[in-house]
Order: sequence, then C-alpha cells, then structure tokens
Amino acid sequence: MPECDGATAAGRIIVQTIIPEPEFTLKATPPRLPRMVVRRERLIRRWETIRGERLIVVTAPDGYGKTTLLLQWRRTWLEHGALVAWITADCRDRPVRFAAALAHALRQASGRSRADAQASRHAHKADAQTEGLTGLLAGIARERGEVVLMIDAAERLPEASVRQALAYLVHNAPSNLRVVLATTAPLAWPEQAGIDDAAACFGIDDLRLSPEEAADMLMRRARDRIDPGDGQRLHRATEGWPLGLQLAASAIEQATPSPRLVESVVWLRGPAERRYFDVLLAQLPADLLGFLSRIAILDHLHSDLCAAVTDDPAATAHLARALLDTPLWMVGQTKQWSCLHPLARKVLLDRFARLPVRECQQLHRRASAWYARQERYLDAARHADDAGDARQARSLRAHMLWQMCAAGRLAEAREALADMPDGDTARDPDLRLVASWICACSERHAQALIDARALLADPELDERGSYAASLVAAAAAGYADRPGLIPRLLARWPEGSPMVEGSGHAATHANCLAMHALHAGRTAYVREIEPRFSTSNYRYSPTLGRAFGRTMVALSHLWEGYPDRAEAVVRPALLQAEQGEGRRSPIAGMLAAVTAAATLERNQPDAALSLLAGRMDVMMATAIPDVILCARRTLARLAVLRHDEAQALLILDELRGVAREHDWPRLVLHALAEQIRIHALAGRVSALVPLEDELDALAPAFVGPDRDPFLPLYNLTTAIAKAQAAFARADIGMAERHLLTADALAVAMGRGCDLLVVRVLRALVAHQRGAPLALRLLGEALSLGKLGGNRRLLLDSYPQAVQMAAQLRSTTMTGNRALPRVVAMGGHVEPVPTLASTEGFLTSAEAGILAALDREASIEGVATALHQEPGLVQWHVGHLCAKLAVATPAALVPRARLFGLLGMSRAGAAAIPAAGR
Repeated sequence: MPECDGATAAGRIIVQTIIPEPEFTLKATPPRLPRMVVRRERLIRRWETIRGERLIVVTAPDGYGKTTLLLQWRRTWLEHGALVAWITADCRDRPVRFAAALAHALRQASGRSRADAQASRHAHKADAQTEGLTGLLAGIARERGEVVLMIDAAERLPEASVRQALAYLVHNAPSNLRVVLATTAPLAWPEQAGIDDAAACFGIDDLRLSPEEAADMLMRRARDRIDPGDGQRLHRATEGWPLGLQLAASAIEQATPSPRLVESVVWLRGPAERRYFDVLLAQLPADLLGFLSRIAILDHLHSDLCAAVTDDPAATAHLARALLDTPLWMVGQTKQWSCLHPLARKVLLDRFARLPVRECQQLHRRASAWYARQERYLDAARHADDAGDARQARSLRAHMLWQMCAAGRLAEAREALADMPDGDTARDPDLRLVASWICACSERHAQALIDARALLADPELDERGSYAASLVAAAAAGYADRPGLIPRLLARWPEGSPMVEGSGHAATHANCLAMHALHAGRTAYVREIEPRFSTSNYRYSPTLGRAFGRTMVALSHLWEGYPDRAEAVVRPALLQAEQGEGRRSPIAGMLAAVTAAATLERNQPDAALSLLAGRMDVMMATAIPDVILCARRTLARLAVLRHDEAQALLILDELRGVAREHDWPRLVLHALAEQIRIHALAGRVSALVPLEDELDALAPAFVGPDRDPFLPLYNLTTAIAKAQAAFARADIGMAERHLLTADALAVAMGRGCDLLVVRVLRALVAHQRGAPLALRLLGEALSLGKLGGNRRLLLDSYPQAVQMAAQLRSTTMTGNRALPRVVAMGGHVEPVPTLASTEGFLTSAEAGILAALDREASIEGVATALHQEPGLVQWHVGHLCAKLAVATPAALVPRARLFGLLGMSRAGAAAIPAAGR
C-alpha cells in the first residue's frame, strides 16, 4: 500500500529512483597492495595446505599485516582461477545490511549485473538475512570453480551479524566456498556452533616478520641509511611488528642523516603504536599534517570530499603527496577512494580533538552537507550529530528511512530505526512519521494506527504533516484489515486536490482508496485509479507502492472471476521483481501469492506450487491480509489436490490462528468457509456443526464503521458455506434457500468468483430435484468460467457436477441449440503437483537435515544419523521452521512433502489414482 518515496519534512515526499548505494561499492573494493610490500612467502606456502578449508581466520591487533596477507592470498587465489569477493566490515553491518553487502560484493567480483542478484535486501522478518544468504549460497554452489569470500575488519561486525548471518553462511557453505576473516579479536560465534574448532587459524606469532623478512623490507626502504646490524636492532625493538618496522623505516628514510639515527628510533619510549607514528608525523610539513588531522574524521577519502570538508583547494595535491610519501594509507583498487590505516587515524584523531571546537563543528558540518548531496544520509546524519546539529541529524535519518521504505527495504529500515539514538524518534515529527510507516507495513500495524492518530492530535503539526500522518493511519488501517476507516481519514484531502498531487504521495493515496474500493465491491474504480501511476519506468523493479497497486488490480479481477486477467496484470511485475530484487523479496512474495491464486484457478497446480514454494514465510511476513489469504488458501487447496486433507485443514487452522492473533476476522471467515467446503465435499457432517457455529459467532465482528465494507462479503460467504453444509446433509431445500440468497448477493457485489460457485451448486440442487434448469445453470457457469479463464469449477466441486458436465457435453454434441456450446472442464485432471522449484530456498545442510527428519523421530536421532551435535541440528531446524512457515518441528515434514521437498508418504501415494500420478 505505501509508496514511501522519501521525505524532506513532515509530509513532504520526493519521488526518486532506486539507486545502488555507493558505500557498498567501497566496502566491496579491496585495497591495493602497498608499494614495496614484503611478499610473505612463508604464509603463502601455508596457503597451499589450508586453501581447501571452509573457514580461515586471521586474528591479530592492528598493524600486523592481516589486510596485506589477505590481499596476497587474494592474488594467489585469483591466479588459480578462483572468484574472490571482498568486504570491509563496519559497525553498521547489522544482519540484513550485511547480507546485502555480501550479495553486492559477489556481484561486483563476478562482474554480473544487478539483475542476476538472488539475495534480497527487502525482507520483512527479524531473521531476514537468511533469506538473502540462502539464495547467495545457491548461486555460489552453481559456480564451477572456487569462490572465496574475504571479510576484513570482521571485529567491527555487530554481534547479531556474527551469531546469525556469518554463522549461517559458514554452517551452510557449499563445498566450493571459502570464507576468510581478518579480525583484531576473537568473534562471538554461537555457543553450539563449534565454528572455531573447525577453522584454520592464524595469530600474532604467525604474522610477525621474521628477521629475514624484516631485513628485506628495511633494505628496500632505507638501503643507504641502515646496515644489517641496524635491521636486527629494529626487529628486536619492534618484536617483528610489521607496521612498526614500516613506520621506523619511513621515519629513518625522511629524517636528516646522522650517525645515531637508528638508535634514536630504536630507543623511543611509549606505546609502540604511538611512538613510530609520532616520529613520522613530526617530520611532515605543517600544512600536510594539518590537512591529515582534519580529514581524519572521514571513514573513506576522496579528493572531492576532502576538498569540501577542508575548504582547501590544494586537497588533491595533499592527498597525492601523503599517498606517495607515507605508509599511512589503504588505497582502493579504483584509486579514487582510500582510507587511513586504523592506527594512523587514531593518532590523527587525537590531534583533531585539539582543534578549536568551532572549527571541528564546521568540518563535520561540511562533511554532512557533502554526504547529503550524495544521498548518503547515514554518513550525513553521523557528521551532523558530531557537529552538534541534532535536529539536522534527525531530519537526515528520516530521509534515509523514507528512502529505504521506497525500495521496500523494510527489514533494513527497522534495523536502522533500532539503531537511532534514544529519544530521537519521540522528538522529531519526521522520524515519528516514518517509524509509524514502517510499523504500518509490518505486523505492528495496530501500533502504527495508534501512533499516527497521536501525531494527528499534535497541535504543532502543519497541514503537510497532517496529510502524511493521515496517510500513515490509512495505510495502517488497510494492513489492520479495517478499510472502513480509510475514507474518513482521507476525507480532508480528496483525490486530485493540490495537497495530494503536489506532495508526492499520490500513489499511496490511490492505494489506500483502492483498498477500500476493492472491499466495497467497486472493482472498476480500482482499475480506474491505479493505472494513473505507470509502472513502465522502473529502473530495476517496481517499488513497494506500485507493486501494491498491481496487486489491487489483480485482486479486483479475481473478485470478478477473471483469473486470466489477474495473472496478466501481476505476472510481468513479478518477473521484474524477481530479476531485480530476488525471488524472496517482499515485493516478489506479494505478487507471487496473487499470481499463485490466479494460476490455480486456471488449473495449473504445478505452477501455483512453484510460485509459493520457498517464500511462504516471506508472504506471511508482508502482513498484508489479502496476500496472506491468497497464499494460505491456495496452499490448502493444493494439499487437497494431493489427497492430504489433514494437511489442508492444518494450514487453514494456522490461518485462523494468525488471523485471530492480528484481529483479522475476514481471514477467519474465509478459513472457516474453506474448512466447511472440505468437510462437506467429504461428507463429514459431524465436523460441520462446530464450524458453522464459529461462523455465526463471527457476525458481530463485521458490525461497525471499521469493517462495514466486509458485511456483505460475510453474508455471501456464510450463505455459500451453509449451502454446502446443507447439501452434505442432503437438505436440498435449505441448500436452495441459502444459494438463492448467495446468488443475489454475488450479483449485487459483482462477486463473479463466488457467483460461479453458486451457479454450479444451484445446478446440482436443480439436478437433485429433476428440474430441466439444471444443465442450463451448469452450462452458464462453465461458459462464464471459461470466459474468465477459470478451469477448476468442477474439480473443486461435487462428483455429481462432473457427471452433469459429461451429460452437458453429450447434449451439446448432439446439436441441442438450446444449450450454450461449452467445453466441460470436469473430464481432465491435472497431474498432482510434484517437486516444486526451490533452488535458493534450502541449503544443502538444511536439505540433509530435512531428509533426516523424515527418517528420524527426534533431534537427537537426526544428530546421531548425521554425526552432528544436537545443538547445531536444533539451530538448523529453527531456520527450517521459519522458511517453511510452521510453528513446530513436527510440522516440518508434512509441509515439506506438500512443497515437494520430500517424497510423498506411502499412504499419501497410495491414495492418488493412477491417472493423477
């Protein structure tokens, strides 16, 4: 529903295209090997013995050459034909962002376009990073050669990223993946993971320079100023610390020659990381040292950025000189960006802190402005904070969050929101708005509605802010399945008014109105309003709001009984979303749920199952009631097709549970009606009474302004369900009365999908009474169904309907002109859905555990069979439960069979007629 295209102030939204984030490119760009670097032959020889390990960890303090070693190994791996991706980690890499950065790094290393991405940044769940990583691992497994993922500065990763995303990556690594980490401290792996025991580890003693390596490096740097004895003294003084030796050599190289030059460096006092830097910095020209101290506040350095921050026209020259003359730098492969060595930056930041306060604030203010112009709002907000401008920082964070919402990156937005400084959201209307919007597009829609209404009561909120808050409340009402609130919330701003047209919110406004119109039965209005917002100019894929608009249009066609039109609307958008954002993105999940419902109506169960497989959890996490209903009901009907009614009823029970948890009585209504249909078709009369009682008890939920659009639908759905129950009891008179009521309601509501079902049931009733009208009613229903592409009318009905269709076909073939010429669709049975396409859904480790669960009765049994620790098996089982959208491990195997991830049970296979196999 929301478009969320960005915001400048409360209520003002800027429409913008989705662009790649430049910081990801920087993160994925490895530094260049320093000039005159010592080739670590000893460690490269060890590479030969550990290159096949799944995980390699290099742990040492800064300055021990971890990055240099990884770069040398990288070159060696590349020489052997491996694909090597690089990531420089930072503290902002929470799980979802980290997974997205890994995907970007692999695309950049392989030279593939964005369209090849399988990892999604746009998941909705708390553990959403696994959704992207599973697709990522599947893509790696498809590579023909070795794939190496190098993560530098891994100690900066948040603990959640290590314990969730990185552990998942290592545990599920395919045989051709190598993960290489460089870190200053041991990582906080999950306790049950046992990852450290399985890793090839390198430490300080491995990275110290040997006397021979030290002599080699010193001779290259200062051959004319030191002799072999000096080199040995320096090696002892630095204890083989690589950076210390480089700094000492640089200091000697730049100092005025003297007989005791080496001794002056050897006998320096103080912490090692300071003493050599102090000597080196003291020898730099004052203007260059001042420049370096001022740019130390920047994570990455670019000549344009440095010039903007320092307001120094010589910034480019200063950078070039420092890069050439000092060992303080790590330079990217692109040569346009570089960064200071962490220890050098620490020393220079101490010097920055001694500058006048006003100058420090001005430098941060300039940095913030430059980053804001590049739309790098997170960096801009950080520098605004450091400049003391908290208000500007909050505004920039709001920009960033709106931008994430525009792209459907809601999980990442929630992560960023959680990282906001305490109290920021409460103090700033923009942040309160976007926070409410994020809640509205999630399972917290009820809280979003409360928050948005509280904002509307704020007397300081201006007209634009009031409009934006009303839209947030309207969107939350849609997600809460309370569409009756929408017209009242938007009454002040009619469609086409200057406020709507000039705010950038027009698509969101249309989506909210379309949601209300759909459930009020005004389907033509839905199709009238949505096409005004063209989807032909996406850069990569539809935004969340535009995809929601397509979904509304498709649902309007399904409402009228035209599944072919519905599929034609959503299928192209689905393909774009899958190519651009990944199969398991929330946008793709939303579109796939509706496409699956339409596809099943068109009697293509294999295609419907493939659309659902591997993303049921994504569809559930969208928190959009209509999407969840389409997905669950389609899945239940597929289970019935597989002759597994128990699984179908369980799925519908789960749907009722979710609906009650979220206060969605309409979904409870549909779940109950579907269960009544299943029991009625099977003739289980005793099971119908409690379900009918529950159906009657739901009536009060649809009385009141919030849900009044649903009342006719409740009456129609209840009438059809009770007619089916009466038919099962052979109470033809009662069935006929309910069907006449349902027919009138369906016609009045334009509810063609239900009208077709009613007409088939009326034909059956007429047939039971021996009325000549029976075949005409059935012929009409089949003809209308064929017109809309509905080819499951008879397959979901009673056996008598199939027999009547055969009679109808026979009568038509004899030339009876009184009957319409139709193709009876009851004589063809589609094959039972089998293995669905689930590539990128389960990792090989998860697939192995799922297969073991099919054989073993317990976690301990699986662990014994697979020779794994029970804690690790339990860890994998938790991820499987999330992916298959089940609450307990006991439900994993039946759900996996339904999706074709496991072979069918013997009992289930025996129940399928030979023609259906």
